[in-house]
Amino acid sequence: MTLEEFPKVDGATAMLPMVKEMVKTVTGINDTEADKYIEENTQGKSAKVYGSLINKEKDLIFVSEPSDDILKQAKEKKVEFDMTGIGYDGFVFLLNEKNPVKSLTLEQLQKIYTGEITNWKEVGVAGGYVRYN
Repeated sequence: MTLEEFPKVDGATAMLPMVKEMVKTVTGINDTEADKYIEENTQGKSAKVYGSLINKEKDLIFVSEPSDDILKQAKEKKVEFDMTGIGYDGFVFLLNEKNPVKSLTLEQLQKIYTGEITNWKEVGVAGGYVRYN
């Protein structure tokens, strides 16, 4: 398959190395050409990537599951996603050695990431706000 025949693809930043290898394997292009393809044809931000699929600018995207906002946008444009899982994300949590937190439950971590927990007092530690960037 030539590069011109290759489907229009995009992906979240974490998925771009896989997209690059897929393009190379299917089209036979080299690393330099694949890097150029990625630079010119991908956006790397999930919301933008989903937008490109919703607006029919891309044929295939590699991203994590869509947010409620993205699902709403798709519904408004009468677009349905056909999603196939290809892997799992892994998270590693690191704490400063002076942080008094000794353990967190999965539920507490989820609440920190969703913004439901905003103060360390909510997980049994005195003082200070939880910062999640």
